[in-house]
Order: sequence, then C-alpha cells, then structure tokens
Amino acid sequence: MIKLMEQMEFNRFFSDGGIYSFVFNNKAGIFTDLDLRQAFNMAIDYEDLLIASYGDDRFYELDSALALPSQSDWYSEEGSDSYDAFDVEAAKALVEQSSYDGEEVVILTTRDYPEQYNMAVVAQQALQDIGLNVSLDVYDWPSVQELRTDENNFDVFAVSFAVRPTLHQYPFLASTSDYPGWTNNETIDENLALITEAESLQSAAPYIDDLQQEVWDDLPVAKIGNIQALLAISDDVSGYSDLIGPILWNVSIDED
Repeated sequence: MIKLMEQMEFNRFFSDGGIYSFVFNNKAGIFTDLDLRQAFNMAIDYEDLLIASYGDDRFYELDSALALPSQSDWYSEEGSDSYDAFDVEAAKALVEQSSYDGEEVVILTTRDYPEQYNMAVVAQQALQDIGLNVSLDVYDWPSVQELRTDENNFDVFAVSFAVRPTLHQYPFLASTSDYPGWTNNETIDENLALITEAESLQSAAPYIDDLQQEVWDDLPVAKIGNIQALLAISDDVSGYSDLIGPILWNVSIDED
C-alpha cells in the first residue's frame, strides 16, 4: 500500500493516531493479582509485538507515556523503567510467586481489526511461554464491545485509544469511569483531582509525573506504544491538518 501511494501524486505524511494498550480485567479473574499483571508486562517484547501487528516501524513508536511526545504539557517519562521490560525468566518467577493455579486466561479479540488480533496471538504465545494456560476468544467487533462489559467474559484485551487532549479523557484511568477493565486506584484518582485543581499546567507537572508513575506501578493497563496514521492529500490541497480526524478550516485548493 505504501509503495503504491509513493508512486502517486499525493502529499503523504504521518499523523498522531493515539496509543495502544492492553487493558486488564481489574475486577475479576487472574489479573486482579498485581504479580500477574507485572508478569504479563515482562513476558512480551513490545517491539516484536508492534512489528508483528503493523509490519512497518513507520506506523508505530515505542513510548511509555500516556500523553504523546507532541503533548509536551502532559508528557512524562516517569515509570518508563517498567516499560517494555522484556524478561521471560523474571516473568516466570512472578507467576511462581503469584496466586495463579492453572486457570484459563482469556484474551478477548477480533479479526475486524487485524492489529488487535495479531497482538492477541503474540500475547497468547508469550504468556504460554511463562506457564499460563491461555485461550483466544475471537468475535466480531460489536460482540467484543458487548462482551467486555461483563467482567466474567475476559481477562485482557488490546485496544487503541485516539489522541486525548487531556489525560483525564482516557476512559481507563478514573475509578468512576466504569470502563471495561474497571481501574480502582485511589492514588490515580487523587492525582487526577490534583491536576484538575492545579492553577496551571506547570504547577500540575509533579502530579502528572506521580500519575504516570502510579500507572506503571499498578498497571491497570499496559501501554504498548504510540500509533501513527498515514494520510495522503492531493498536491493541490494546502493548509490541511489532522487531530483525531481532519481539520478543514483554512484548507484551500489550487485550481491552476
């Protein structure tokens, strides 16, 4: 697809597409155990997972932060030591010390989004390698959305989140959001409140750091990486920009 587009008369560029994460079931099942969430995080080489899902490193970026690098006011590298911490032996040790007793681990996924399915396949193999009994439950996307509202239907799923102007808008963070995954962390909630109450983004920076650190300490989700959207516009179009979709004001067409 990229090679075909490179032969055509278009301006081509990549735009921030958001983030990809594994969302754990924090309400029921094996991933209520932090040791197992940490084992999951250490069992998977995230770059291998992303290249298996996207096939070209122009479509993704390894990055630990919930905000994108372009969102400088919200961006924090706190907790990055825990990101992409691939270590199979350490993951096996965490499984051994955990409460795991051979239960089936259900990864909920869909073929409607090939990258989600590919991530699930890679995760299944990685978790089997550290001693977990893992199955893929594969459905169409509407069924996945319905099934994941019940905590008894899954243990983990991978999903993308579009760019959010503020961290508060990620649905998996606040305990009050009731998003599938059901994060329940008082420290996260307190930091979100402190960020809201801060007089400026500069004064909120320490709380953003604390929030980012707590997300990696507690792992309600495991951030995989940033994703890039490939866009193409005709050479006679100018002024086009993109943020969670096209921004069409100030766009003009050269009719010469």
